[in-house]
Amino acid sequence: MSTLIQHPLPFQMEDNFLWFSILFSLILSVFFILKVGKRFKSKSNEKITSNLPPGPWKLPIFGSIHHLIGSLPHQRMRELSQKYGPLMHLKLGETSTIVVSSKEIAIEVLKTNGDIFAQRPRFLGAEIIAYGCTNIFFSPHGDYWRQLRKICTLELLSAKRVKSFQSIREEEVSKLIRYISMNTESTINLTDEVSSMTYSIISRASFGDKCNDQEAFILFIKKCMRVVESFNVPNLFPSQHWLHVISGMEYKLKKLHRSGDMLLEKIINKATTKTDGNLLSYLLSLKDDGSPTPIGIPLTTNNIKAILQVNYYSLRL
Repeated sequence: MSTLIQHPLPFQMEDNFLWFSILFSLILSVFFILKVGKRFKSKSNEKITSNLPPGPWKLPIFGSIHHLIGSLPHQRMRELSQKYGPLMHLKLGETSTIVVSSKEIAIEVLKTNGDIFAQRPRFLGAEIIAYGCTNIFFSPHGDYWRQLRKICTLELLSAKRVKSFQSIREEEVSKLIRYISMNTESTINLTDEVSSMTYSIISRASFGDKCNDQEAFILFIKKCMRVVESFNVPNLFPSQHWLHVISGMEYKLKKLHRSGDMLLEKIINKATTKTDGNLLSYLLSLKDDGSPTPIGIPLTTNNIKAILQVNYYSLRL
């Protein structure tokens, strides 16, 4: 019999998303109405000019959030961009968001004017999980970020480095093929299996073949990704710290961070710079010991932990 490969359905928003949004809107309005009411009233009498791109109409406090309810987010973005153009402005709670849906404009934003648009928003999750936004995804644009980019370019993505891990890739792919061939009469979730294979390749390339905590760290990263992918209302109102507290998100993130930090600390303590050319051994050679480094700046242990996480997060990008 032939193997049945099961492809998961596209990302679906939770069934109770709409009801949660309505209920949360009512609750949030009670807290916000007195605080922001005067501000909106005073601003309504002012003539404010703006260079922001066009976008859909906005509600007080919630902005454009209601335009994204009712279908898959990427489909709603496409529909809105067809109406308002390839450069569109959405106000998601307190956060102004510019949506680019044109190849030409994307080149202008990401390449031609990359330095201008390089700053990244700071979210609570990034602050806690990514050691104060010190990985390449969330660190502020500047010398430190440029040095991290140099590490990625010269080490993570260099032709020599990629080639050095060829045997690891071949071994993990062979394991996947054998697994599929041994389960020809079973249903296989191919996405999960390929994802697990990729996690294993990155883990072995980062920590080496003898890391006993590899599986535990992969599980930690998967938990982080579930938190990142979940709908998180407090991120839409970053100035309202109390939302992170009453929602339990801050407690959850700190607990998750502690578990991952202990794992990374354990892995780093066992590692040495003499290991077989994995990423961790290279990063340890750049650790702050008072001597100059090839990238110009020394790295702390927390910097190294943050950089190691980037490999796994990049799987979802």
